[in-house]
Amino acid sequence: MQHGKKVSVLGLGKSGYAGALFLKTQGFEVFASDQGDSESVRERVRILRQKGIEAENGVHSAERILQSDWILISPGISSQTPLYRQIKARRIPLISEIEAASWYCPSQNIIGVTGTSGKTTVTTLLARLLQKSGKSVICCGNIGTPWIAEIPKINKDDFVVLELSSFQLQNCETFHPKVGVLLNLSPNHQDWHRDM
Repeated sequence: MQHGKKVSVLGLGKSGYAGALFLKTQGFEVFASDQGDSESVRERVRILRQKGIEAENGVHSAERILQSDWILISPGISSQTPLYRQIKARRIPLISEIEAASWYCPSQNIIGVTGTSGKTTVTTLLARLLQKSGKSVICCGNIGTPWIAEIPKINKDDFVVLELSSFQLQNCETFHPKVGVLLNLSPNHQDWHRDM
């Protein structure tokens, strides 16, 4: 990972918020931005500021964001937005929370589960089977807790079972689980992906 220390986090849902907090602990200069203005986003911005992270809500300050070395992008931000296109035009790397978490995970025992449907069921089943066999297991990703939020708790011998959506996988460069499970593939989220 050689992307530089100036990072903007776009989107302050669970993964963006956790990503901003984690990256700050790793010495990154973090700027967090969410166009939303809900009570939960305002509260997250308040907490980030208390922790010394520059953060905004209700707007994306494009000039500030476009000065980043790389951008941690929420899976909820479409590639069709003007800001996304500006970032791509400037060739600023767009990185998903899954990719960033993979840089820091001390365990190589990673199982990734994706597909159009059945992800949560299979992810849960795999985690429970591993637990019943006596393994220490962290179950996270699209299923609930962002992977990047779990990194400080993971040991090298733990098993990490990840539920992965197509949105989360979209901006991965080097992430590769030890075991990858593709359950099925059928037309879905066509408003986002546009075609198969």
